[in-house]
Amino acid sequence: MANSLRVGLTMRVIDNQEYIEPRDALAQDWGEFMASVLPEARWIPLPNLGETINEFVLDWNINALILTGGNDIGRGGLRELTERTLLNQAIQHHWPVLGICRGMQFLHTYFKGSLHDCDRRQHRATRHNLHFNHPFDTDFDSESFQYTSVNSFHTKGILASELTDVFQAFALSEDGLVEGMLSLSGTLMGIMWHPEREQDLTAFDQDLLRTFFKKQKYNG
Repeated sequence: MANSLRVGLTMRVIDNQEYIEPRDALAQDWGEFMASVLPEARWIPLPNLGETINEFVLDWNINALILTGGNDIGRGGLRELTERTLLNQAIQHHWPVLGICRGMQFLHTYFKGSLHDCDRRQHRATRHNLHFNHPFDTDFDSESFQYTSVNSFHTKGILASELTDVFQAFALSEDGLVEGMLSLSGTLMGIMWHPEREQDLTAFDQDLLRTFFKKQKYNG
């Protein structure tokens, strides 16, 4: 993997009632996660600045994105404007983009895809099994696909029958929702589980995410 990888991580918006001011936040899990999965990368949290985020990523020379979780789609105006601006930039410059949970939902809705309510018993604050297809070429460790149990913290999902044709599914839940998707271009990937929340990073998650970023071409 090239040493030139510079990743921007989006942040959720939290309303602080004590100070009556919205705040950008990134879970502390991400520091250890990035050190484990992408130790070669430089990374920085991206503030929710709306359209002026373009100037920020230019100053920091960002060339890859992770769209993190938190905040329901449609309820975070400034965050959604920020992420839409970032995604426009990423697609224009062929940056790799990883969407996690809400981030995957955002990728799908960006391309006019729809979301549906999940069965909360199977998808909210629980674990469940997945059925996988192989998303990459022969350089991916196929033995890792024996790992089928993931955490789950969402209430909205994507029906396999309604996945936009920009993406192909590589992981499905037992009730038929898309849990992993990869764009036909290979530069956009979404997963519905949270690898950064696992107490011990699994070999499966590490192989999947490192392979995705390793296959990309980076500027700078």
